[in-house]
Parts: sequence; structure tokens; C-alpha cells
Amino acid sequence: MDILLVDDELDFIEPLAQRLRLRGYKARFATNGEALLDQLAKSPPDVLVLDWGMPGLSGPILLERIHTGWPTLPLVILSGYNTPKGLRQENWPQIREVLTKPLHFNGFLEILEGVCPSRGNTVPQQGDNA
Repeated sequence: MDILLVDDELDFIEPLAQRLRLRGYKARFATNGEALLDQLAKSPPDVLVLDWGMPGLSGPILLERIHTGWPTLPLVILSGYNTPKGLRQENWPQIREVLTKPLHFNGFLEILEGVCPSRGNTVPQQGDNA
């Protein structure tokens, strides 16, 4: 599964991408909306994990652009709040889950597998200590 993680907090997103890679996923990241749109144009992922509240392009603006350019791309929204301001999930069928930080990693993996069950990771796991 190819996962694109987007969050302006590098100290959060970089280790998360590394943990996913250790599990056999293709995980890449962007730290702002412009970089996200560049990566989408080059190579759309199987699932996009998007921080709702970033400086610059974020939340509703990015959601609108993603929906216009990649209408079938599954999204998982991350937020520091239980209900991100301005997000009405029922208006965006692409949004499969809305998660609150901090993430529980194993629960996050289950959600990713639920979003793209046929993709999975590429490396069989023996014991899970990360």
C-alpha cells in the first residue's frame, strides 16, 4: 500500500512514515499543502492521510482541491481536536476516517488496512515491537 502522509509537524510525520516503512508499506510524506499537491500530481497514493490544521493550504481548501483532482482517492483526516472545525464528513464521501492525535499506531494500521484491504503491506511481519 502506498500511503501519503501530510502534516506540518515533521517530528510527528517523519517517524510515523518510518514505522510504516518498517512494516513493509510504501510511506512518503509532505509537510505542507503545496508539497502534497505536487506529490499527488506526480504519483497519487492508495490512501492519503491529511492533517486538517496546517498553516497555508489546509482543511477545506485542500479537501476541495483533492476532491476536484482525485475524486476517488480515499482520505483519512488527522486532527488535534475531536471534531475539526469546518469538517462535515457526510459532505465528503472520500473521507473514510477522522482520527484524533496522538495516534495509537496499531489502531492506525487497522484503519489503513480497512481503507485499502487488498493493498496491505509488502513484507510479512514476525512479531510487532514498534
